[in-house]
Amino acid sequence: GEGARRPPPDPARLDMRLGEGRRAVVVDDETAVRELVVDLLRHVGFVCVEFSDADAALAAPPPLRAVDLLVSDIRMPGRATGLDLAQQASAAQDAPAIVLMTGYTEDQPASLPFRLLNKPFSRDEFYAAVTQVLHPLEAAQETSSVA
Repeated sequence: GEGARRPPPDPARLDMRLGEGRRAVVVDDETAVRELVVDLLRHVGFVCVEFSDADAALAAPPPLRAVDLLVSDIRMPGRATGLDLAQQASAAQDAPAIVLMTGYTEDQPASLPFRLLNKPFSRDEFYAAVTQVLHPLEAAQETSSVA
């Protein structure tokens, strides 16, 4: 049937060129998580800049400009949170796609305008979130069930 829904993207058919020519900023105070995220992003072609907290990311010479993707934890030591970082980044003219990560269920207000990834997450969940924020229209078409 023509109207049959396409299955969700097969992780085995991951777009290996997802990050080609793109830059990402990764912010997490947990080194293991940060390194995992950077590895996953580099695997699909992103060039990554890492920060261990939101304060450092905000203080750096505009790291959020000319960046295509921001992946940040919400809760980190320091004054600023990942939410502060995301709000500042999304206010920029050329705002990056944004994925926020959290291990806390109370960090999930229904109104959060950003894609939220619950820790721990799988590789497939991570790539699905990144694909969704980079290609929101395509992802929406994939998931909308047209009767």
